[in-house]
Amino acid sequence: MAEGTATADAVQQLQLSKGHTAGPTFVSWHKSEGTWHTVTAGADTRLVTRHARNHQEIKSIENTHGAWNCIVTSPDNTLVTGVDDQYVKVWRLPDLTATRSLVGRFVGTPRCCCWDKDSCLIAAGGDEANLQIITVKDAKIKFRVKNEGFTRGIALDPEGQYLAAANADGTVSVWDITQEPPKQQLRKRLGPKIDHDDDVARQALAWHPDGGTLLAVAGPDNDVTLLER
Repeated sequence: MAEGTATADAVQQLQLSKGHTAGPTFVSWHKSEGTWHTVTAGADTRLVTRHARNHQEIKSIENTHGAWNCIVTSPDNTLVTGVDDQYVKVWRLPDLTATRSLVGRFVGTPRCCCWDKDSCLIAAGGDEANLQIITVKDAKIKFRVKNEGFTRGIALDPEGQYLAAANADGTVSVWDITQEPPKQQLRKRLGPKIDHDDDVARQALAWHPDGGTLLAVAGPDNDVTLLER
């Protein structure tokens, strides 16, 4: 993988620098003291923060337990990762100081995670049949949501009411998490079927940022399905 920035000239010139070895790479952004930085996790098992302009590494760490499966930056610039050691972990940016492992081991490998808009909750899922909603402040599981396993996409709605998840078989489910226990509102096959043995295959879904009025789901025929709230 190579990284670069474009100049502001009429003819843009891209300056490249080596990022990771060949293979799948996860990318996120964060802003520190008014400056944007990239966060990348590659097939070489490295997690790296860099200055976006000059590509200089700020900090790099290696995961000795295997691959990184997801990295997501919160609105307040905290990083959550899912790794092959079956933990979900939180890191302080940009120096990549590990603050804690949020929960005990997942039964299966966590493959996807997301933040709520207030950076208070993390939702995570993967190969096991449970999704977990975790409170960041006390590092405790708020509740578990039973799913069918092999979750490959997850999203919390901006209003904090709904949790959406997509499975490898293309099924999309939505729960009302303001109820205890969370109540399932939708379960329907809307996405493509993907190989659950593919470590990097994901199912894209996202809530509209303006109050979560729509849920967008990548469809099986190069299309996108929009679900109204």
